[in-house]
Amino acid sequence: MSDIEETEDSTAPETATRNRMDLNSIATIGAVILSIVAISISLLEVTTMRTQQRAAVWPYIMITQSYSQGTFAISLQNKGVGPALVKDFSILLDGEPAPDLDKLIAEVVGEEDAFSYDIYRASNPSNGVISPRESVNIFSFPINDVTNVFLQRAANRVEITACYCSIHDQCWETSLTASSASEVKSCK
Repeated sequence: MSDIEETEDSTAPETATRNRMDLNSIATIGAVILSIVAISISLLEVTTMRTQQRAAVWPYIMITQSYSQGTFAISLQNKGVGPALVKDFSILLDGEPAPDLDKLIAEVVGEEDAFSYDIYRASNPSNGVISPRESVNIFSFPINDVTNVFLQRAANRVEITACYCSIHDQCWETSLTASSASEVKSCK
């Protein structure tokens, strides 16, 4: 009988130690799981904050054309909520960059019907900033018999493109004929 009692007494401390180790292991595993959940929530929060910050300064440039009070104009309008950093602006004729407006006009209407800077007004917005709700006039001229010929002949031959970025270096490209801007990695 003493052998049996001795065996029972010697296994009791081992079982108690094993139970304590099992409880410690469970507590450790629980702490690790809780840490992983906390880190996951933090990462999700950071991602959400970054998205909110970018949306708070999102520029949205539209290239528009208008006919108002006898004048034709092409403008860049920032319809977004943040400033647009215009990195690249191009006027294309038949898909190729136009060297300058005088040559573009002469190519479209011919030398004999060409008009020059004395009639039109132009500006190049490249490397400029367009504030939210700001409109920048790119090209304008009075509508008359001479300029109307240009408008009719240029309709399907001239394209205007712009590439712009937000202050967070997110970039987009848009054009006169595009229905919306397309996100790009960077401007040229």
